[in-house]
Amino acid sequence: MAAALLTLTVYLFLQESRGSRVPWSALAATAAAMTRPEMVLVAAVTGAFTLRDAAERRDGASVRRLVLWAAMFAATYGAYFAWR
Repeated sequence: MAAALLTLTVYLFLQESRGSRVPWSALAATAAAMTRPEMVLVAAVTGAFTLRDAAERRDGASVRRLVLWAAMFAATYGAYFAWR
């Protein structure tokens, strides 16, 4: 399960870096982090790559995608972590 969610996270991130607006990789990373605790590292790396993309492109769309990615991950994983 964790490997499948890791693969899904990477696939979705690559699709987003080509121009997708909604960062679905944040939800896949959240699901991976819920599966295995060490998958939080995957979410951190994916978030760092999203940050790098926003820093390189320096346009509004990339910054919005970064903020939305962080908000989606923080809201879903934060609720899970608080409940747990």
